[in-house]
Amino acid sequence: MNDDSNGGPPPPARPGARMVARTTYRMERGRLKRNVRWVRAPQDNDPTSQPPAGATVASPRPPREEPRPPREEPRPPREEPRPPREGRRPPSRQEPSPGAAREEPPRRPAASEDRPAPPAPGREDRTPPRPYRGGWQAAPEVTVVLRTYNGDATLEGLLDALRGQAAPFRFDVLAVDARSQDRTLDILARRGIPVLSVPQEERFIDRAMERAAGAAVVFINDRMVPRGTTWLADLVRPVLADPRVAIVTGRQIPGERCSTWERVTVLTNPNLAGLRPAVWGPGDGGPGATFLPVFNMALGRTAWKALPLGTRSTSEWTGAVLAAGHRKVFLPGATVELAGGVAINRLLAESYRRGRDGEAPLPDVLGRWARQVWGEWRTVHESGLVESGQRGEAYWQALVVRSATVAGALERQRLVRGLTEKLLK
Repeated sequence: MNDDSNGGPPPPARPGARMVARTTYRMERGRLKRNVRWVRAPQDNDPTSQPPAGATVASPRPPREEPRPPREEPRPPREEPRPPREGRRPPSRQEPSPGAAREEPPRRPAASEDRPAPPAPGREDRTPPRPYRGGWQAAPEVTVVLRTYNGDATLEGLLDALRGQAAPFRFDVLAVDARSQDRTLDILARRGIPVLSVPQEERFIDRAMERAAGAAVVFINDRMVPRGTTWLADLVRPVLADPRVAIVTGRQIPGERCSTWERVTVLTNPNLAGLRPAVWGPGDGGPGATFLPVFNMALGRTAWKALPLGTRSTSEWTGAVLAAGHRKVFLPGATVELAGGVAINRLLAESYRRGRDGEAPLPDVLGRWARQVWGEWRTVHESGLVESGQRGEAYWQALVVRSATVAGALERQRLVRGLTEKLLK
């Protein structure tokens, strides 16, 4: 828009007069132009501005008020019909009868009434997790199989030691009970540990491996207590790090309550109480390579799936695992302490089952018994681990326990009858 005003100051006005600017607009060549003129405004005392005599002066017309449009009430939001859920037919619309009373729909309870409110963000859940399993969203990497039988005297200490393990992986505990008659099952139920019932006469390794969920399975019994908080991590580290490692065994040391024969048996066995690590691989044989202590050991699930234990003895199965290309490792750092205090009838029952369930012929069993008895006698009298007053007791216990293996082999050959019920009570 162009401005065509004169742009100068207003002309001088006469005394008593007032100059005002009048602005007009016009269109010229498609553009709106403004023109400003200065004129004299009429005053009340100016005779030239008074109307002539007899003239009527019209009162100024008041400004015309534009009628205001009526205020529109806000419309309620239109409710869109909800699509029917899958599997349900939409309700049919029926016109209510004029005389029927309108029923109010049932009130839906609020979210805070039918379910608890979620915890506030940033607030820690103070609910204590379930022992060994609570809070895990994925399957454990390691499963600890706990073999129990009337071990309520030492079970509490073992469970506390397992809870205190500083393991950098998830692990759970599975109890395999041999029909305990004491408070063992009550203790396991209070700790929230699942229990698999397997009698003493049956093999439990395969059944435990089928039930366990971890990639590595650790076996321990209720008479053992781990030494240190890194026992579990040390025992399974070779299995988790190298898929070729199928078996890892640890060191055992006798406790204060162990009998003289148990202490001598453990300390003189290099496969149980050895002080140096050892590794066996394909092609290795001998007692050290095929020895399997059953407890304080870790097994790889991959090797077990390819070659289950079945009805073979532990020595035969270990030799077959090594022949298949796997390795066996002994780690003295993964140490457990034997609680001891086991009744002699339990030791007899274990040795008896070992001879009854074995597959070695009777001459081999008798030859092994003779070598074991001779070795026990030399150990008791020459090792210096037994005092002179306790040597007779230690040798007598060793002779009775070793002879139970021969009794089991005799009953397996049906040469002796009726020993099962007497020794397993």
